[in-house]
This record gives sequence, structure tokens and C-alpha cells, in this order.
Amino acid sequence: MLNKNETRELAYVAEIKSIDPIEGSDNCESASIDGWHVMVRKGLHHVGDKCVYFEVDSKLDTTKECFAFLEKCHGKIKTQKYTFGGKGLFYSQGLIMTLQDCGLDEDKYNVGDFLTEILEVKYADEEDNKRKEVNNCLKNSKGKSYGQTECCLRFVNVRIFAGNKT
Repeated sequence: MLNKNETRELAYVAEIKSIDPIEGSDNCESASIDGWHVMVRKGLHHVGDKCVYFEVDSKLDTTKECFAFLEKCHGKIKTQKYTFGGKGLFYSQGLIMTLQDCGLDEDKYNVGDFLTEILEVKYADEEDNKRKEVNNCLKNSKGKSYGQTECCLRFVNVRIFAGNKT
């Protein structure tokens, strides 16, 4: 998501729009955040809940107790493929945590509030993310910048519109 300065925010308060089962999984389900699908523990989140969404390409500080569980992957958030023993296939796009699990007061934050600086979230790979910034994107024939999702995908010559156009 972009802030008013057109800088990418890696963590922000979001609302869970839907919860759906994942084929082949008994313990997990899919939570939808602004078009992104994230695997979560079954029953932990509900439609309408506020949560913290961490975008793919984020890196969290694993020395903080709330992010210590990510030590094995060096705090990096990336798209992950799950196969559930051949019974199903799911791509999880990011990470969802409750505000409370991040040490934040739920009453203090609203949907859309940016948390990148507050939670000290960094880019997983600074060079890769410089390449993906909207400011470096091509402009369309009318001089308008492409949306973040479309822009990033254009770098690999894929035209997918994910509803995140500007």
C-alpha cells in the first residue's frame, strides 16, 4: 500500500474481508485482506476483525519478542506455497497478526493506519524493493502512474490487474 507521499508501506492496519476454507487443510483457513490471501490458524480471526497486515518483501526484527517466531526465516515475509500432502494448493501472500500480538492497543489504531515505522519494518531486500517502487515505474500514455501491483508485475512482463490501480 502506498502512503500519501507515494512511498510503499510494508505494515498497516487492515480489516479481514473474508475467511474461507483451504482445500486439504484441517487446521488452517484463508483470510482475505484487500485482495491478498493469507493462511491463518482456523478460528483465530473473523470477518471484520482489525489486524496488522505485513506485505510480502517485509523484514521484521526477530529480536522483538512478538516477531521471534520468524527467526528461522530471518524475519522475511514472502509468498509461501503450501501443498497439504497433495490434497490442496494454497499460496499465502503476507502475514496477518492481531494488533495485541504486535504489542499495540487496538483502540488506538484504525483501518488504514500505517505501522511500518512504529513496528520498525524494513525491506527484506533493499535493492529488489528499489526496483519495485512506484516512482521508478513506467507511466501510461496519459502520464498517469500505474498502481503498485500492476507496476511491480510489469517488471516481469506480466499484465495482471489486481484492483490496485491509481
